[in-house]
Amino acid sequence: MLQNDEIRNVVLEKSSNAISKAGFILIADTPRHKSLICDYFKSVPKIWKIIKNEKNFFFNHKIALVKS
Repeated sequence: MLQNDEIRNVVLEKSSNAISKAGFILIADTPRHKSLICDYFKSVPKIWKIIKNEKNFFFNHKIALVKS
């Protein structure tokens, strides 16, 4: 369990950056964090495509790499 939303955002960003183009990420979390996780992936629609967002599961497909 992560301590707070700030740490949760850091983990989402690091995990997202670690996944190669055309890769996938599956996240299972509690309903309490659903909007935070959804908002993260919705904030980068040119990089991530949300495949499934049901109950407490988020399945996303990386469609582009972030340019540094």
